[in-house]
Amino acid sequence: MDQSLAYSCHIGTSAPIWKSPQPFVTDKESLPSFPTDCLPSVVCEFVKDAAIATSTDEAMAATAVLSAFSGCIAGAYRAVGKPGHSEPLTLYTLIVAEPGERKSPIMRYVREPLDRCVSLYNDRRRQDFYRNKEQKRILVDEIEKLRRTGGSAEDIAVKQCQVDRIEDTEELVLCIDDVTPEALSRLLSQNRALIMLSDEAGMLKNFGGRYSNGIPNLDLLLKCWSGETYRKDRCNGEALLLKEPYLSVCLCAQPYIVENLMSSEYFRSSGLTARFLYTFPKSYVGIREYDTPDIPAQVKSGYHSIVFSAFNSRVVFRKRNVPLFLSEEGRQKFIHYYNTEIEPKLRDRFAECQDWGGKYHGLILRLSGILHCMSEFSKDRMPENERISAETLGNAIRIGEYYTRQAVFAYTQNEFDKSIARAEYVLRKLTAKQINEITPRELLHTCRKFKTMEELRVSVELLIEHGYIKEDSRRVSGQKIKTVYLVNPYLFENGVPNVPEP
Repeated sequence: MDQSLAYSCHIGTSAPIWKSPQPFVTDKESLPSFPTDCLPSVVCEFVKDAAIATSTDEAMAATAVLSAFSGCIAGAYRAVGKPGHSEPLTLYTLIVAEPGERKSPIMRYVREPLDRCVSLYNDRRRQDFYRNKEQKRILVDEIEKLRRTGGSAEDIAVKQCQVDRIEDTEELVLCIDDVTPEALSRLLSQNRALIMLSDEAGMLKNFGGRYSNGIPNLDLLLKCWSGETYRKDRCNGEALLLKEPYLSVCLCAQPYIVENLMSSEYFRSSGLTARFLYTFPKSYVGIREYDTPDIPAQVKSGYHSIVFSAFNSRVVFRKRNVPLFLSEEGRQKFIHYYNTEIEPKLRDRFAECQDWGGKYHGLILRLSGILHCMSEFSKDRMPENERISAETLGNAIRIGEYYTRQAVFAYTQNEFDKSIARAEYVLRKLTAKQINEITPRELLHTCRKFKTMEELRVSVELLIEHGYIKEDSRRVSGQKIKTVYLVNPYLFENGVPNVPEP
């Protein structure tokens, strides 16, 4: 049957237009493919060729590239939705794949230009590093001499200000792998913005309490996602103060890591799980070939070029929080999408991951800003000189829709089979009795497996989300409002699908 078919059904006073319901996702192989064509052409080519070279799903390279690039411009630009609402361009991503899925080769391809940028920058600034370090040492010695000899507080303050005005003397660090909370704090104090690219998710264990007697230390990760000021009092009485720290994260994890993450009270309640984008790339194990072509030189060069431009914009030109505005058409498109597809659907589409859904509109802004910067840098233009177009916002929405499906799967993979079984039980009761309309209380009576209305409501929300039923309200007996569930006529023609369609 044509999946685009729409039904017009008149029941009572309602006349909803029905579409074929969306099959339940019970297997990651039925999840959608990453919309690679939404990426700017230079990045799109790189992602496709990286996937070919490694015999991996394009979603793996695309997710890693988005995270890596976001780290290059983190702290340099913010995407503005309206006055009072802007988003930094940082991303936290989690690639979920079994061992042997060639995560490491993908990470090497993505990371290569980042390491090259840092190496060149440090080589060119090495003499400045040594000079600044020596100047600081001389001034610190002078301050200590003043203290020993009874120098005035004013003279000491002047010298200390001179120290503070000298640029950091440490070499720049951009990419990090596995790191402890303490090490991350130190590196951020020296570098302000970092990118964590790792083919293992050990970092989550580090922050989950490995080095703190089992007590999670998540505050820094939460602050770095949005660039909020972070303060920590140390045992020696000093305080660590990080102003606008930024961190972009791309981790690879085995499925059990995600299951543990989702079942952790600390990770869920803190909001950390809601900050991650999840992707479950398709596996090519068993069908891969050895003699795959490498990424063409011109494609690799194009990707490297935009990474260099992004790096220079933040580090060399020292851009800080430059606003990126939506075009008028883009702004109207974003408003419409928020009002019709995000906020009204937090209780059904995002029922299993409302905390993630609550941040979804910010994600769309972040993605639109990242795509905009990619596109402008590929044209040798500064992103702030052009507004984010409606087309770019549309591409961000398509990518956001992809990550939405992935997030629902990540949040529900532990309980999803059970939830789907219960929802299918309800559907079979409805179809067996040829019920086109039913009240919640009648449905509870019909489906005796459920003991309470709350238990039933979980299955109902899943059915609403997938388009099998709709909730309707109508007046009866004067002013009294009655809630009913309307059943999609598709079920009476096709029955309950047992096998999900990809």
